[in-house]
Amino acid sequence: MICPRPASNGAEQVEGVRSVISFYEKRIEESLSKRDFDIARSWYHEMCGAYFLADRLGVLVDHQQAENEWFQRIQTAQYGQRGAT
Repeated sequence: MICPRPASNGAEQVEGVRSVISFYEKRIEESLSKRDFDIARSWYHEMCGAYFLADRLGVLVDHQQAENEWFQRIQTAQYGQRGAT
């Protein structure tokens, strides 16, 4: 996992975490565009780890919705819409 440099204040920590998460989101999108779902899931798990760390540090909250949305995007890209025939 790529970690941001140590920050001297909360604002820098939040920006560092957002930067790392943005990095993972871009990698997920690239993997999905190449239809490489295993790699997309790997990046997704790395991103979840970054969210977990941010949560533990108290610098970012309410990440469950974002995690769920990325999970659904990966699932939909690979398997199609849920309930579609």
